Amino acid sequence: NAGKAYEFDGSSAYITLNSVADDFSPGDDFTFSGWIKSDSFQNSGMIFSSNTIDAGVIDSEENIINIIADNSGFRICISDGFPYACNSYEFDIYDGIWKYLTVRIGSDGTFQCNVNGIELTPNSSDASIAIPWSSSVRYSIGQEWDNASASNFFNGSIDNVRLYNRLLSNADIEALYAQESGMVLLDGGTFQMGDNTGNGVDIGDGDADELPVHSVSISPFYISDHEVTATEYKECVDAGGCTYTGGAGTNYTYDASGKENHPINYVSWIDTQDYVLWKNQSSGITYRLCSEAEWEYAARSGSTTKYSCGDNDSCLDDVAWYSSNSGNTTNSIKT
Repeated sequence: NAGKAYEFDGSSAYITLNSVADDFSPGDDFTFSGWIKSDSFQNSGMIFSSNTIDAGVIDSEENIINIIADNSGFRICISDGFPYACNSYEFDIYDGIWKYLTVRIGSDGTFQCNVNGIELTPNSSDASIAIPWSSSVRYSIGQEWDNASASNFFNGSIDNVRLYNRLLSNADIEALYAQESGMVLLDGGTFQMGDNTGNGVDIGDGDADELPVHSVSISPFYISDHEVTATEYKECVDAGGCTYTGGAGTNYTYDASGKENHPINYVSWIDTQDYVLWKNQSSGITYRLCSEAEWEYAARSGSTTKYSCGDNDSCLDDVAWYSSNSGNTTNSIKT
């Protein structure tokens, strides 16, 4: 969808995935992952469904797997006819904030549900039922098949759906969530920190406080693959977690038309702490600012040259916005 999320109107929009039927066989486990967002309360909004149905035959449909947005959060069900085996999970999903949902169902019918990489505890659960993959012929996102027609439409947005015929581990899910969230895992290591353009003792192209060059060891950590954008910061302001007092003008990016994907600027250290706190509370993940050493380690990308791309200024055009190519203004991230 050209990099854009799919919007579901709660009344008619859905996506069929029948072509995946050949990818699941009896005995297979199942993992669903994807981003969802909704601000519309719903009783049975179908996020994903797998069904057996004889088109045009009344009451021929049976739900095999349903992932449902309901009154209190998520409901996950398996059926081999009736009754259903369901687990329910309480979670506030109707706040209009994107959430990364992962559902794991073992071939024996055991459930696990994660939101933003955190495993949820079910508030109710039924006995397990093995997944009857051999009966499943219709797959869809945003609705279920009911008496040979679509019903129970989801109202909201869904993006980056992935289906696996295996169970992802907790480590897999945490890594996938980090990747999908724009975070990059950097392996730990030791590097020489400081101004390495001189002789390590005298000032080169850096400042006096970048000397002496010294060895620093860094543990593995995740870091965002882009600066916090004006849009991302505004989401915090709109949610009441942040304020913006930077002002407005040509060089300001906050709420500026055409600069939604530019880095947010004119925010204070206190503003950043408010943003981090809101990000932690809304996602369930612990974020923080990186340290000066972590930032330099990431920026160096394992290099020992003046820049991560080499020693010559000419290489910067390919990797960064700077004084010679930026037009003395902010620009879109990752371009």
